[in-house]
Amino acid sequence: LEENSSGLGTLNKLFMAAELLHLKTDPYNSLKLCLIEELEAHLHPQAQLRVINTLRKLCDEQEIQFILTTHSTTIGSSINLQNLILCNDGGVYPMWSGQTQLAFGDYKFLQRFLDSTKANLFFAKGVIMVEGDAENILIPTLAKIIGLPLHEYGVSIVNVNSTAFLRYANIFIRAKGNELEIPVSVITDLDVRAIEYYEDDRNEATKPEYYKVGDSLLVNGTDYDIQKIQGNIYSNKDERIDAIKGCIQTTRMPPGVNKIIDGWPKEELNINNIDDIRKKKKKTIESKFSNNVKAFLNDKWTLEYDLALSKQLNEYFAQSVEIAKKVKSSEDYFQKLYDENDNFNLPAEEDDDGNTIASLATAKLKSGDNLVIAYEIFKPFVSSNKPSKAVTAQIFSEILTQNKDDLKEIIKSDPSLKYIVDAIKYACGEEDDNG
Repeated sequence: LEENSSGLGTLNKLFMAAELLHLKTDPYNSLKLCLIEELEAHLHPQAQLRVINTLRKLCDEQEIQFILTTHSTTIGSSINLQNLILCNDGGVYPMWSGQTQLAFGDYKFLQRFLDSTKANLFFAKGVIMVEGDAENILIPTLAKIIGLPLHEYGVSIVNVNSTAFLRYANIFIRAKGNELEIPVSVITDLDVRAIEYYEDDRNEATKPEYYKVGDSLLVNGTDYDIQKIQGNIYSNKDERIDAIKGCIQTTRMPPGVNKIIDGWPKEELNINNIDDIRKKKKKTIESKFSNNVKAFLNDKWTLEYDLALSKQLNEYFAQSVEIAKKVKSSEDYFQKLYDENDNFNLPAEEDDDGNTIASLATAKLKSGDNLVIAYEIFKPFVSSNKPSKAVTAQIFSEILTQNKDDLKEIIKSDPSLKYIVDAIKYACGEEDDNG
């Protein structure tokens, strides 16, 4: 050991191994319990995994119980949720079945997908869950500009890369009271396409239908309480059925219920009802979350579309889209965006048609009324050769940062970003009194 100049990590492993020998050779057959504080100290992630797997094997083979404390996301993601206890603000919160709102399938899902980047939610003072890379990139920039840098507030962003928020959010919703006081913001898109999308000859013309929940559910003399989801709308029949089952707390529809709900009306999207459908869908999604977990949604379609609607930010966003299109054609275009000191600059050179990034963006702002302008800016994202939303968010973040002093108050008040600003404030514990 002296010749090899072993580090503290190796010495810690040797110490743990020596202590475990005492348990293995115990002549008194006493309690086999091993307590290890901060197992990860001086160990790189791969070494942490090897130690954990060894301890797991010893636990099974020699009936040793291990109680570990850790601040390692690597270890947090490798421990089965059934064996995990979250310590917060003087309380302990077991994560195993029956203690959270997670269903059996949720545990199986999370055990496979809860990697170290998502396991940081166990160590945060506040959590922001997002469904994609664009929000993951943009939100820290917005938070810093408005004076709420996430790292200073101990807030972690968890990118679930889907809309499967409930599987993650239910980790924080307790089954039997004893609520966690960790604010969790769920940021998701409303996803009601603009009418202009269906009027575009390149896209599908069939508008979606939404399944409504009626005012009451009286079946064979039983009046089922559906007040919590009354007036909600769902994208398909199965979603509505699952919502009703959850509301009346059953896994199987009572006799006669399906016949009643099949008679409830459907509503096809059109220019006259789109705003009403958006409001109802927003209420529907918000109703899925409770306690310390809150949903924050945009007003229209996606983050990108709503930014394209912003009267104060849409030019900057249009520039970001045009740059993302160039990057889609050639990654080398990135080299034109930064000077020798790695400072971002909007390219001023003209393309073969004599257009600059600025002029291309400005042209979109003259294409019609606000809705037409928004769709023209957003249209590349529904094309066959769509640019990366993540790259667009990266460039947009650069532009916002470059103009942060002028944009701070605009970002705080802009309707297109209000839901994200509100989500940041909530996760940071800085929610407005009337929020």
